[in-house]
Amino acid sequence: MGLNWGSKKKPELYNFEQEEKNDEDRKSRERLDREEQKLDKKQKKIDEQIQQAEEARSEQLAQRLEIEDQRRRFEEEEARRKAKKEADAAANAPQPPAAVTLKPDTDIPDLAVSEQSEGKTQSGERVSVAVPPSPDALVKDSESLTTETVVAPIIGSTPSIFFRTPWSKTDRPLHGLSMNGYAGDVHCDAGTFGQIASIGATLRGQKHQVPEKVTGAAGQNEDWFATFCAVSSNGAKYVVSAVCDGLSSAAYSWYGARRTSTSLARDVADGIGTLSEVNSVSLQAIVDRSLTQQAETLLTWNPSEYGAPQVDPSEVDPNALGCTVTLTVVSAEPDSNGVHRIVAGNVGDSPVFNLSGGVWRKVSPPDVDTGDILDTKTHAFPRHTECALVDDVLKPGECILMTSDGVGNFILRNGMTLALGNYLSTRWNNPIGILSFLNQLNFDLPTADDDRTAVAFWPS
Repeated sequence: MGLNWGSKKKPELYNFEQEEKNDEDRKSRERLDREEQKLDKKQKKIDEQIQQAEEARSEQLAQRLEIEDQRRRFEEEEARRKAKKEADAAANAPQPPAAVTLKPDTDIPDLAVSEQSEGKTQSGERVSVAVPPSPDALVKDSESLTTETVVAPIIGSTPSIFFRTPWSKTDRPLHGLSMNGYAGDVHCDAGTFGQIASIGATLRGQKHQVPEKVTGAAGQNEDWFATFCAVSSNGAKYVVSAVCDGLSSAAYSWYGARRTSTSLARDVADGIGTLSEVNSVSLQAIVDRSLTQQAETLLTWNPSEYGAPQVDPSEVDPNALGCTVTLTVVSAEPDSNGVHRIVAGNVGDSPVFNLSGGVWRKVSPPDVDTGDILDTKTHAFPRHTECALVDDVLKPGECILMTSDGVGNFILRNGMTLALGNYLSTRWNNPIGILSFLNQLNFDLPTADDDRTAVAFWPS
């Protein structure tokens, strides 16, 4: 039998060069993965050190304030003793003669009356006349009660030193102006659009009010918010609001918060004008595009322009403008079921709540990045631009509340309503006066020393 040598398959040669190249590529990828893991661990350690430094600074500040409080109480006690001594001396002093009342003739008008308490009617009958207290007495009486005409609610067990100390005190002051301006003590927007009523406000926190020892000036409000009105392509009305909380470890986070909140709210409002259906899916691309473009153009300010840091942006790390981002879009008209559709999302730890029947519920999704829950200390814009959106509703009698962590951390924690949450649940369940909202946002709680921002929405 003949053999067909031409049909025999040649064995494939082992490609040593290709195998070595694949092995080198694999090792390179593994090395890069290890280096990336090391960088992540190093960054996490740095973030932890920053957090520890902030906690140590807060503890030192609390100790200093406690010492100042003890000194103030001692001085007040000394002042009371001195006042009592002077009052006792005045009580034992000879009394001046009583004021004289001149009784005029019947044909001549009264020439004089007692300065203390008496006057005359047209019939000649003497009557008591109320004499108003002097301005100095009014000031003294008001200071004995509180440092402000409107008293902020006290949530803690005792009033804090900030509550008891007048803001205008210049001897060991607790409320200083900012060296660079734009302190941002109070920023407020309120009004209606369609059938939605909204109040938003941000207040400078106590830790940014205390002047530094070196400069004598204080810090700035690192929170900010912006609220815009929007109309879709089919004429539907919406209210758009963005809240940003600057990272305390970022030098220019106050500017990052103001710029990012304003730009995002404006971009989303403009984007809604191109949509016929507004929901989390249709808004996601608009939000992603806005945050991505902002991150790419963040360092483009002019030091001389209004509100910008007085430094060349080329000398600044983008992360120095780091801030959390929270977005809420509320339909200004109810649907056929009588509810207002909302869309909410966040980058970082500033939450969105629903208040219904005195019960708080978180609306905003978990702080996520590619599906993994991240540490909120490091998850912030512009380092992260991922903002997952969710759909929810606002029913009659309910409230949607956006907050920075200076407020949200004291409303709800691990599903448990805290003291501030209980207090606000019976006051912010319906629209309230603008000044009342500001007053209640200025609640007194010694551990709540961060900047405070809250934006509320109610069906009208």
